Amino acid sequence: MTGKLKGGMFLALAVVLAAGLASVGCGPSEEDELNKQILAQIAVIDREVKALERHQESMRGIVIDMQTQVNLMQEELNRSAPRIHAAKSAVSYLGELTTVGFGESPARYTLRTSHQWGWTTIGLVSLFLFIIWLFYRLRYHSTPQQ
Repeated sequence: MTGKLKGGMFLALAVVLAAGLASVGCGPSEEDELNKQILAQIAVIDREVKALERHQESMRGIVIDMQTQVNLMQEELNRSAPRIHAAKSAVSYLGELTTVGFGESPARYTLRTSHQWGWTTIGLVSLFLFIIWLFYRLRYHSTPQQ
């Protein structure tokens, strides 16, 4: 902002010098009028510089608020990092499960180590059917026949 202040003061000085050079050929009343105009221009420039300084201060406050928000977002991301990692791992694992039978994968390895899974499934289905048949027999044979 000091560059803008220097620029504003330089402009005011240039106006004063120009007025001083112009007043060499002017009479006393014209010189007073010119001085009034110069003072008015200096006042306008001063108001603009002060307005710019106020704007700069408000922008500083906005930047500080934004930095605070960025810090809060970063903290939230840091807190979420383990959950994000777990979710990515779960997605990767599910992706591996869909490749069963289409190449080497951890899921295929799990199925390969259990080479009796077909007979186990058949045995469990048979056991289920046997239990149903047993309950059916107990129900209909336990009632007295007339």
